[in-house]
Amino acid sequence: MKTVTPDLLSQFESIRKDVSWLAYEWDLVHELFWRYPRRQQLYLHSHDLAMCFLWILGALRDDVINRICRLAEPPRTYGRDNLTLKRILADPALAGDRMLQRRLNTVERHLADVRTHRNKRVAHSDLGTNLGKQPLPKMGKSLPKALKSTLRLTDAIELELTGSCTSRGSYGRQAARKLLAKLRTAAWCEDRAWDEAVKWASGRTSLPRRPSVPRLP
Repeated sequence: MKTVTPDLLSQFESIRKDVSWLAYEWDLVHELFWRYPRRQQLYLHSHDLAMCFLWILGALRDDVINRICRLAEPPRTYGRDNLTLKRILADPALAGDRMLQRRLNTVERHLADVRTHRNKRVAHSDLGTNLGKQPLPKMGKSLPKALKSTLRLTDAIELELTGSCTSRGSYGRQAARKLLAKLRTAAWCEDRAWDEAVKWASGRTSLPRRPSVPRLP
């Protein structure tokens, strides 16, 4: 019978929270920038807004890459202990579980290109990459696949340790949709104010009936 210690549960709870935040950030990136490419026209409404969202995309993407790579690091590096999925799986309560090991191998396989990308752009400033002599490694679909496999591994570990699995919900997507709705309303109000100013300047003071703000796709 497996003996699950309080220390193991405490370590896993910390990792579970990190994975939940990782999923939240990924949902934000996916909903704001990738799910509907035509939404990017909203961000181009002004130069300042476009630059702001470009920074948001870069910050969220870099944090997702860093978080997912850290989760799969060895239990110990450079003489220091790491709180990672491999440390959890090395515990006697889970060591030797073939199903969990297969899922960890899947995570490692998808993370290969992601790690190379992080090492050349996020973890440090690579000389060849920054000077344009060496192209930045492309991740392709490796990042979403690595994220999905990490979520599956975390859920499987939680099921083994506690007998249940915590639902993460879709809070990131909900937050993104609320932000998009407010941006769309603000853009509509700005355009409307400009139209009213033009009509007032041309002497046409009667305004048409206010249309409804278009809904998000």
